Amino acid sequence: MAAKLNKQELKQPDKFQVMLARALAYMTANKRKLYLAGAVFVSLVVLAGVWYLYDANMEKSAQRIYARTFQMKIGDSTAAAGVYKEVLEKYPRSRAAALANYRLGSLYYQQGDFDAAIKHYEAFLQQAPDESDLKVIAHMGLGHCHEAKRDYKNALAAFEKAAGNKVGQVFGSMNNQNIARVYEAMNDRAKALEYYSKALTNNKDPIAELLLKRKIATLS
Repeated sequence: MAAKLNKQELKQPDKFQVMLARALAYMTANKRKLYLAGAVFVSLVVLAGVWYLYDANMEKSAQRIYARTFQMKIGDSTAAAGVYKEVLEKYPRSRAAALANYRLGSLYYQQGDFDAAIKHYEAFLQQAPDESDLKVIAHMGLGHCHEAKRDYKNALAAFEKAAGNKVGQVFGSMNNQNIARVYEAMNDRAKALEYYSKALTNNKDPIAELLLKRKIATLS
């Protein structure tokens, strides 16, 4: 059996009706503002859709150009570099462009053009997402470039970033060897010995183990 309404409740206006009346009154008084807000919202949705389609199409086009390197002969670095540069020129904000910068950094390092390699490694590091495994290798490549130029301060910074990355732990011994070698070049025997010892701790290569032990013995 339904509960009966008391006199006080009968006298009170229906709350929902009151809220509805207020909402209708507000909409009537602010028609222009509401129409404008609705138009802006629809425009933003349309623009977001258009941008998404443009970005997806741009990425496909960039990947299509980048994929041409897969059909090239191994070692044809000149042709590959041309393709990577084409991707950078036409689609500089694409994910393919980030990979192109990484590949160009490696190619220029192999050719001994360390300034060009540094430029492309740094460009890749700015574009690549934090979770990219290639960031560790790019930092290592950057460190080798600076080391080759005897810029030991920047070489050390790059190698330390590689070692500090979670993925970089896979290259633990190698990263520690790189850091130790730079400290040795800077005549900091204590730090070099510290990192050569760390490299030996997590080393799994028998040949590297002999070299590390020899280094440690010499510095000690």
